[in-house]
Amino acid sequence: MPSSYNITTFPTISDPTFDYHLRSLAYWHKENDIFLLCGNESGSTKCPPGYVCWKDRGENPDFGYTSFDNYGWAMLACFRLMTQDYWENLYQLILSAVGRYHFLYFVAVIFFGSYYLLNLILAIVFMSYQQQQKQVEIENEERERRKTRDKLEIQNEEIRKTSEIQALSHSSLILSDAAIIPFSDETQQNSPNEDRKSQRTNSGSYLSERNQNDNDTTITVKRK
Repeated sequence: MPSSYNITTFPTISDPTFDYHLRSLAYWHKENDIFLLCGNESGSTKCPPGYVCWKDRGENPDFGYTSFDNYGWAMLACFRLMTQDYWENLYQLILSAVGRYHFLYFVAVIFFGSYYLLNLILAIVFMSYQQQQKQVEIENEERERRKTRDKLEIQNEEIRKTSEIQALSHSSLILSDAAIIPFSDETQQNSPNEDRKSQRTNSGSYLSERNQNDNDTTITVKRK
């Protein structure tokens, strides 16, 4: 920032002596152990009697961190205003050096920078966080849905295998029963034709036995 520190005025002196007095901090004006920041513009802080303001003399305020001498320091000062980090001290320093009419700069930066842009940035960050949170929730739901679907598929596969095993066992039982039943029918029960044949055979054998018995009887009678 364009600033000047107060030095005492001297009568006619040589250049080396004058340069020594310019560089000696003992001749600079202080208020409450702080070097007074002044300016030659209208509305700025004026020097007390016996002192004069010189531009670009000494160190910048706040150990050299507060200034608008280059783009970097200017951006740091603007960031300080936007974050409202002890911005009133910077406000007083600028008004003391360049005049009170520069308060419009602070109004613009504080209103548009601090309240508008900063809140806009916070809103964008919050919306991005919400979108990210929703995306995470959707991914979690999709993961749970996949787990449930996999479990159902595993259960269905187990049920299908069980039903196949039961069907195979049932078919084997049916085949074994089909192989046993005809054999038992043939051994235990005859067909009607076979019954007739057996009856004819039995009757024939009965008649032959009777005839034989009759012959035996007749033979016995003749011998007597």
